[in-house]
Amino acid sequence: MSKILSFEQCLEMAEKNNLKKHILLGNGFSRSFDENFSYYSLTNISDPLLKKLIKQYEYNPEIAMQYVDEYKNKDNIPIKKNDIKKDILNKLIDLHPRSVFSMDLRYIQSCYDNLLRHFDKIYTTNFDLLLYIITLQLAFLTTKQKTLIDGFYNGREHIDLRKFIYRGKTIKSKKASVLYLHGALHIFIDKIEKEYYNPLFETNEISKLYIDDPRTVYRYTSNNNKEFLINQIKVKLETELPLTVFAESTGAKLGEIKQHSYLLNMYDIFSGKTDKTERCLFIFGQSLNNKLDGHLSHAIQTSENIKYIFYGIYSPAFDTEELLQAEMSRLHELLIVDTRNKRKLYFYDTFERDIWGKHIQDEYTDYITPKQNN
Repeated sequence: MSKILSFEQCLEMAEKNNLKKHILLGNGFSRSFDENFSYYSLTNISDPLLKKLIKQYEYNPEIAMQYVDEYKNKDNIPIKKNDIKKDILNKLIDLHPRSVFSMDLRYIQSCYDNLLRHFDKIYTTNFDLLLYIITLQLAFLTTKQKTLIDGFYNGREHIDLRKFIYRGKTIKSKKASVLYLHGALHIFIDKIEKEYYNPLFETNEISKLYIDDPRTVYRYTSNNNKEFLINQIKVKLETELPLTVFAESTGAKLGEIKQHSYLLNMYDIFSGKTDKTERCLFIFGQSLNNKLDGHLSHAIQTSENIKYIFYGIYSPAFDTEELLQAEMSRLHELLIVDTRNKRKLYFYDTFERDIWGKHIQDEYTDYITPKQNN
């Protein structure tokens, strides 16, 4: 029978073994801030047939994407995968405050103190802006803390001050402590038709790339006209989708990752291919679904750098002790494939971690509550 430790016990174990601490965040991280970030809320979309399709597959829009070709909307137009993706992303945007600077600083400070400050690298598969907001806002908090860095910076060649670029071989990008494994709402492909040196690959040749420029950018909080970031993304979504990995299977997701140099660079860092540092990996709010997250579990399985895995399990999700033990057995088989591997797997309960400090604070301050779905 597997024992569940406390988060503090796991931290002590990592520090005792002098290991770098990394963490992988999943949807449970965002849902712990607001349950509206669940797939159930996001899939309450207007098209009744599209909604019915997603409902058949446990409200998981990614699994539903396997079957879109069999459905048509009310105007007898075939539903496409991008129809689902665009609807979900628009719903997700509506859950955020109008300005990234209107989120209560107490929540940001709590999340940093209770979770993020412990880790050298923070990986996320979430598309939402919560982690990005924390990254921006930490600079305005008065307590001493290390800065979170996402590796993007404003290049001199960009007159548009909203654009921050990512170059994988630069010192600034290599220092990134926040890595978006599946992209995010604020990251777009910079489509610029000109010759440039591709810094993400070991070559001295000049590459002429017109579609997939690795200088992916995010729109900064405001420009000279004081536009809110959320408004900018909304406008952008009318003509272009952000860089997000949203697909119906593990293979399809890995295919999307390999198509873009930023995502592939993030995946290689997570896998330990470009960062050979011995580490432990904490996992928070990530279910590692066998059908949809196999590329993540494979990266963990094959990494030679991970010595300890501390998996956060949400105990209230299991009605009986037997179901809880069955889930822990599944994860053990998934992550500890080779018995010759000296890696160890431990569990801690995420339910006991009030990372946002919401059990202490009674109400949101300056946060725009999302509109209720009909």
